[in-house]
Amino acid sequence: MASLEHLIRTGQFEDLAFGLSLEEVRERIGDPDDVSISSKPLIWKYGGVELAFFREKAAPSFALDSISIHLRKDGPAFIRTECFSGLAGMDEADFRRYLNGLAHVEKVIPGDEYFARQLVLDTGVRAAFEDGRLVNLFADRHRTMRKQSPASVAVGGHDDRLPQG
Repeated sequence: MASLEHLIRTGQFEDLAFGLSLEEVRERIGDPDDVSISSKPLIWKYGGVELAFFREKAAPSFALDSISIHLRKDGPAFIRTECFSGLAGMDEADFRRYLNGLAHVEKVIPGDEYFARQLVLDTGVRAAFEDGRLVNLFADRHRTMRKQSPASVAVGGHDDRLPQG
């Protein structure tokens, strides 16, 4: 079973490495509950988790490109359920305390009328907040490839470089 803690620390689920084919993902976690009708990206849905697959022009098949976790929805069987209930709706201060020792907050992307406020971790994972509550975690192949090792340990409960509030 996958854990959200591992995703936050590394930018990946234990069994779902970026670049896996559709067949490899199906072998590891089973058939999706729903599939998008679009071809770019192809999206497989498992409860509150969406896996996006892209196919490069020269590639023979689709490959796992991103993982989006909607914490307001139920978690799928391949993720520990306590992970969802523990993080869902957490406010930013509590989430920063949770991050202490897991991952270092790199920067804040302020929200606007179109996008939620986001914290971007040094592992490439983005945490999105709406109305001050954690609603989504997102990781993709391109952001997480820049850091292959586990996240550094944060010192203190917040990053002084970030605007507070």
